[in-house]
Amino acid sequence: MVSFCEVSDCAYNKVSSCHAIAVTIGEARHPACLTFYKSRGGRGGAPSAEAMIGACKMENCSYNVLLGCTAGGVTVVFHHGHADCDKYAVR
Repeated sequence: MVSFCEVSDCAYNKVSSCHAIAVTIGEARHPACLTFYKSRGGRGGAPSAEAMIGACKMENCSYNVLLGCTAGGVTVVFHHGHADCDKYAVR
């Protein structure tokens, strides 16, 4: 699950909590949060949702099992201009 989100300009972020139903992590060789959507004033997601990792495309991550995340919780951080999973660790 996404236990904390530092990316305040994401439409799914409400008070450092991700309200997307699920997020997808990873593109090519980078652990980006692909669910990130830059807010243009509006907010999205389900008010009571606590985002789960729906899919992890980082097959070389030590927490990835069958394209799912086994980390107890991840923080989405703002890194080099985009949202990233902080738990990514190469096996």
